[in-house]
Amino acid sequence: MNPRSLCGKLNEFFINGFGEGVFRDIQHHSLSGSAGALALGPSVGIGMYPSDGISIDEYLDILEARRFSALLYDYALVSVECIFSGKDLIKHRYIYFPCPVAQYMMHQCPESMPTADWVREAVMGQGVKIARSLGFFRFDYAPKQKGEMHPASHFTFMSSGCRIPVQSPMGPADFFNFVFDNFHPKYSGFWRQYASFLGCAGVQHSIERDEMIRQHISWVDDL
Repeated sequence: MNPRSLCGKLNEFFINGFGEGVFRDIQHHSLSGSAGALALGPSVGIGMYPSDGISIDEYLDILEARRFSALLYDYALVSVECIFSGKDLIKHRYIYFPCPVAQYMMHQCPESMPTADWVREAVMGQGVKIARSLGFFRFDYAPKQKGEMHPASHFTFMSSGCRIPVQSPMGPADFFNFVFDNFHPKYSGFWRQYASFLGCAGVQHSIERDEMIRQHISWVDDL
């Protein structure tokens, strides 16, 4: 699918997911730049997230600045950023951040209250006992940064020094397969309606032999 059509389908997925209760908050995504480097991302730039996890204060900062693609029903954050050359995917960063606040507390959040205000109030009342360190999950494709122990396509979690080789660049569909298959299976049926529209070209295998010898991530696209 070309980047313009993919961007339109991504927005449709978020908008309809908001209506279905999959997401609590969403950002509009758009394309910018030239055909040789066409960037897809949310209307508010995501910037750099902490590379070693996320504190409650940092979570609040992200919520209030709206530096995310979508806020899931359980208050986890997802972000989607891609760069295309023509139809080919040449760079991406996808992030899934579980909510760092205990779910029993988040379930008490009044619908009429902004999430950040509730978290701040909950922390003032309950203190650090409601904090949950769950790390983050990030998929990067950055071939220009490739080096020793830094695969072009890699998966990072818990530590910025953890870069597990991934077989290839990932389209947004691959990322959301990971999110919904592993964390939100009750909404997998909703997600599957959009999966076939969020793949993209330029995702040939980039993993090299020395990376395949290590533990790595791979999957079969078609059975």
